[in-house]
Amino acid sequence: MKKIFTWLLCLLSITLFPACSTQQLYQTTQAWQRNQCYKLEDMQERNRCLSNANDSFDDYKKKSEADAQR
Repeated sequence: MKKIFTWLLCLLSITLFPACSTQQLYQTTQAWQRNQCYKLEDMQERNRCLSNANDSFDDYKKKSEADAQR
């Protein structure tokens, strides 16, 4: 369910802010995801969520490129 909201936010951002770079869009989405993480009551779940939300853009880009080559 969270992934759906993330993708919807991305699509909305893309249509509203076409001049933004991919990195800017990624950072905006990560900030939104971090805010969602802080709403989680379970500390382990929150920490897991935050570790995913704190991936750098370079790490994200490397993972995306590796997935695209598969």
